[in-house]
Amino acid sequence: MGSHNETEHLSQNGGSLPDDLASGCPLILLVQAQRSSLMILFRSSFLDSILLPAATALLLSSFCGAQTELHCLVGNTLGDTHGWSVSGVGDVNGDGHDDVVVGAPGVGTGSMDWTGAAIVYSGLTGIPLLTIGGEASMDFFGFSVAGPGDLNGDGIPDIAVGAYRCDAGAVDAGKVSVYSGSNGALLYQVSGDAAGDQLGHDLTSLGDVNGDGISDLAIGVPGSDSNGNDAGLVRVISGTNGTVLFDVPGNHANARLGFGIGAAKDVNGDGVPDLIAGAPFELNGTDTPGAAHVFSGTDGALLISLTFDEDGAQYGFSVAGLGDLTGDGRSELIVGAPKSKNERGEAFVYNGANGSEMYAFEGESNLNWLGDAVGTPGDVNGDGVPDIIFSSIRNYTNGLVAGKVTIHSGANGTELMVYHGEVGSYTGESVAACGDTNGDGVDDFIVGSRRGAGNHGTALIMTLAGCTAPTTYCDPLPNSTGVPASISWEGSTSIGAGNFVLKADDGPIGQAGIFFYGHGQATNPFGGGIVCIDGAAGLWRVTPALVFGAGGGCDHALDFSNPPAPGGLIQPGSSWNFQFWYRDPASGNGFNFTDALSVNFCP
Repeated sequence: MGSHNETEHLSQNGGSLPDDLASGCPLILLVQAQRSSLMILFRSSFLDSILLPAATALLLSSFCGAQTELHCLVGNTLGDTHGWSVSGVGDVNGDGHDDVVVGAPGVGTGSMDWTGAAIVYSGLTGIPLLTIGGEASMDFFGFSVAGPGDLNGDGIPDIAVGAYRCDAGAVDAGKVSVYSGSNGALLYQVSGDAAGDQLGHDLTSLGDVNGDGISDLAIGVPGSDSNGNDAGLVRVISGTNGTVLFDVPGNHANARLGFGIGAAKDVNGDGVPDLIAGAPFELNGTDTPGAAHVFSGTDGALLISLTFDEDGAQYGFSVAGLGDLTGDGRSELIVGAPKSKNERGEAFVYNGANGSEMYAFEGESNLNWLGDAVGTPGDVNGDGVPDIIFSSIRNYTNGLVAGKVTIHSGANGTELMVYHGEVGSYTGESVAACGDTNGDGVDDFIVGSRRGAGNHGTALIMTLAGCTAPTTYCDPLPNSTGVPASISWEGSTSIGAGNFVLKADDGPIGQAGIFFYGHGQATNPFGGGIVCIDGAAGLWRVTPALVFGAGGGCDHALDFSNPPAPGGLIQPGSSWNFQFWYRDPASGNGFNFTDALSVNFCP
């Protein structure tokens, strides 16, 4: 997309803009919201905590975005890979707010030792409540984590942690350990059956599948030779004591079933939670596109098989149940294929009742790996329907492997949020719902970046509370390309985030234009299009002028550092309408307009 640094008067070919716009009204002013002071605790070893000097804490916290961020949780040392896995755990410390657990499999006696740790943080304050260390180097303890609820009946939610490279009786057999949320005491452990099983590569809390009132667990065992070398296995265990309830083997050698695993909620309507498991190397004919399978939580019977047709796509790399998006009482499903389409990556949402595709999302560039992590952040926009979250960990919009996380409405698929990580952070390595951490009645979510904060690793607890998605209005008229140009957006409407981007697409290549904004709405024909903003209360233009690039698009990240006139102030709680004026020799009077975008800005 092209940009044009020279601000120019956009009036030619007998057309003109309203006086307020053409006369050079100043750029948008945005009051810079002060971020709340953030106390960051780090571990001096993986079992102790200290408070870093303020200057150091400030330096590391600068790697954490300001988005709609509640807490930025940062690893202690380089190579901790803090944030490799994340999960909500419920209220562990009894303060009435949901807490979180973060896996850091790189923790150890030296950088990238891979002994690992899992840290439980207060969702309200971000302070560590509990730190549990792995047993030995190269265990990768914390590679997966889950919050299964209260398993031992003490009224406090407990924690499950996977160490898929643990040599539990055999090399890389893997182990899952379950701990008391009240004090970190070990409740029980489950180990792989044989060398190379990699039990605990992924892990999820299913809900109660055996009717004893306690939530049970599903564990991925992708290295199991259950049906040929590395066929993979899904193991469902009792949450009460870890006994095996049933196993489901992979379909053939090297399928690696259980590489990704998720709670599918209730798909078949029998009142028992079901599960979904990915087999990213499963065959389809002679190709290896991958697959995802939904199994009954009652006995492991196959309910739905979701298959793909692109060789090497690694479809099933990530999987999750979303909850009921359609109102039919069945849970919908999401499957990631991060290496599809030249590794742009894709994520697909399916109807749980019949397996039909509902939504498909594709990475914006090659090597983005969209679909590396998928799931639901909960109902983040308060419409009563669970929403959809996925990451593109190699997205390079903010620099090499900065990563990107996107949230879409579960009700209609519209984009609610885009969050770009810092350069090199692999933002979105993990994503999860984490309940209501700040007590505002709206679901929050957590995003892991395994190399965030200068390769320490971060986990961001975030919220969209008060931040609603912009909406378009006022139908545009076609231009010389044969279609109307359109306005859209990217980023967040949060003022604290400072990453709101205006976009215009489908314009005539090489023609200049400019964004402008105001308070009122209108539908007044003008030139070759329609002015959708009422200028009675003033109009402000967003400089510099832009040029439609080779793809027919252009964009502008709002610069909130240079104030216009006081009347153009944008602040939390204010509502504004944006539109794009552009030259088009074939349109009436030589210019045209996009449709308009109505935006409610939040803190």
